[in-house]
Amino acid sequence: MFSHLLFILFLFFFAAWGPGTAPVEAITYGEAVTGEVTDAQFEVFYTFEAQAEDTIVAAIDGDDEAEMILFDPALKLLDPNGEVLADTTTSFDLFEQVIVVQLRQAGIYTLVATRLDGESGVSFGGYELTLDLAQTLDVGAQVESKITDLEDDRYYVLEAIEPFTLQITQATNGNFPYYAVNTVSEGGILQVVGQVFGAQISEVTLTGFEAEQMYIVVVGADEFERPLEAVTATYALTLQPQPQEE
Repeated sequence: MFSHLLFILFLFFFAAWGPGTAPVEAITYGEAVTGEVTDAQFEVFYTFEAQAEDTIVAAIDGDDEAEMILFDPALKLLDPNGEVLADTTTSFDLFEQVIVVQLRQAGIYTLVATRLDGESGVSFGGYELTLDLAQTLDVGAQVESKITDLEDDRYYVLEAIEPFTLQITQATNGNFPYYAVNTVSEGGILQVVGQVFGAQISEVTLTGFEAEQMYIVVVGADEFERPLEAVTATYALTLQPQPQEE
């Protein structure tokens, strides 16, 4: 209750004293919203309710349908007490920024849609913000699915308690999709540690992943290798303990 009160006071502070009027909107898992960053309003706030141990994936990208596209969007994530859990305002990535964070407590969290360098930034325009809950992968289990290049990327989370291998089988008629295994930095930014894609690949195994880490497996379209025509792929991900060396 006390943390919720602090959070409400935090939002009131920004609404009352921040530059311009700081709107606060609601967003839920699986939802995509659009908005605009301007010099007068360089931050837009979105609140969502989460449970402890939720692994959230938030992505902000320039809105292709906006009159002016925000070319260097950025994100912040605030916990129920207003503490910053992730901040990409100093990390340049043209068009899209993604953060992945495992939440440690239940409560009301806030996503802040903004731009590179925040208040001192110079860009403005429309953006699209999405919020998703990563699907859990378990060692010894298999996940099967289908994806098209028009869909958002898929995110899977694995808490590795022992070294593992990732076996990928796919059927596709194009250079799609892209598979990447990532670790997560303290600020929620993904760091690729293994990746593969290609139309000629039907089965491949990625190895060398260490224990006692959280990994995020991403399946989707590579930013610079997106197909020119619609492509559909079916795939299966299988995690197995890494064989012991004799």
